[in-house]
Amino acid sequence: MAAMSSPHKSAALIAGDDGYVYLGQEILALPPKEQAVLHLLLSSSPSVVSKDSFAERVWPEHGMSDESLTRCIHRLRQILRDIGEPAKDIRIESSYGRGYRLELPQSPSKASAASGHQRLLSAAQGSPQLTEALMFARNLYLQRTPASLAQAGKILRETIEQAPGYAPARVALAECLAGGNSWGVATEINLIQEGLQHLDTAEQFAPEVAGLHSARAYLLDRTWRFRESRTAFERALRDNPHDADTNFHYGWHLLATGQAGAASLALQQAVRLHPYSVLLRVTLARAYAHVGDMDGALREAQAACELSPGNDMAELYLLAFRAFLQPQEALVELVEHAWKLALSPSAMTLAPSILSYVLAKAGKEDEALEIIAICTNCGKGNACIHAMHAASLLVLNRPDHAMALVQSAAEAHCGLLPVLLHDPANAELRQHPDYATLYQRVFNDL
Repeated sequence: MAAMSSPHKSAALIAGDDGYVYLGQEILALPPKEQAVLHLLLSSSPSVVSKDSFAERVWPEHGMSDESLTRCIHRLRQILRDIGEPAKDIRIESSYGRGYRLELPQSPSKASAASGHQRLLSAAQGSPQLTEALMFARNLYLQRTPASLAQAGKILRETIEQAPGYAPARVALAECLAGGNSWGVATEINLIQEGLQHLDTAEQFAPEVAGLHSARAYLLDRTWRFRESRTAFERALRDNPHDADTNFHYGWHLLATGQAGAASLALQQAVRLHPYSVLLRVTLARAYAHVGDMDGALREAQAACELSPGNDMAELYLLAFRAFLQPQEALVELVEHAWKLALSPSAMTLAPSILSYVLAKAGKEDEALEIIAICTNCGKGNACIHAMHAASLLVLNRPDHAMALVQSAAEAHCGLLPVLLHDPANAELRQHPDYATLYQRVFNDL
């Protein structure tokens, strides 16, 4: 068995000294080129094998085209899938502009330590310039302001144009588009389709790129395709249960489908994995509110404010929860702060609706109605943003007006609407005679 004495092996595959790859005790039956490519990947793992190395070692006489290497890698990926259980954790990963590497199973301790950083490792497969562009865009779109989302999308599209095979940028753009949609920004359905197309392309370039299935599920939720989304989340959580973004996206899915208790657990896990994210903390606060734990909601919103002093997102959520809980006479002091946040040059899309809600709860009916009229008449036809004012109209005892805004959002297939319908501030909508029909339309896929 001297031919199998090489230390370059996984639990299933061995790169023999004779140039063959063995599956257990038997030579793995492969065509010559696939045999040579897999042997080189296996013996070099975990390092990246450059295209020059493939050309020199596998195609020394006739030359190698990028297309021939790509076809060979595609066939090997299919062969590894066909092997099944013995090779289920062995993956060929693309390293854009550099080559390919074979990812072998890790010991449980190393795997659990590394799995939470798969996104960073995936992003770092590109050049330093691509990686920096991706990370900067990611920081922007997590802010969730219209300006930051637009700038993030611009940077990511430019990055993809510069490096079409850099799959992490396509995943990030998909998440950016889904995130914007969930906050009432860029709600057009064609943008969701664009995101799904980017994920299909990313999967062709790098089937194991981090965040792929989570991003797909997050986009599918925006189109109310909840069963498909749930299947994609099951795979995403199975592949990487320690990814904060995956747990965050799944928490949002559970909120949208009325499973607030489970959403709280998923979002708690997300916050444990990424305790310095304002977005994750305020979403956890929202989950606590949905389940009726307003003390927990206030606690997390306050923690977000302390984490990032002056952060509009954190302050708006804290303001909304205080307005929901406090009696009318205690809300006057909140009105000035609500005006300040709504008039900020970098105001978030939910700021005007929280202003109208605070005004309505404070008994300032005329001012609240004026804000709602301005937003709905001059809001660029964004039915998702209009529907955010439903809670204010319910406070003002105008359920028909609130239902009309929500129905318009349903006509526009608003990605935010499922969460809005489960928001406790909109609970009175459930008494409206049109609610059952509306609910069936939105949640028909459950």
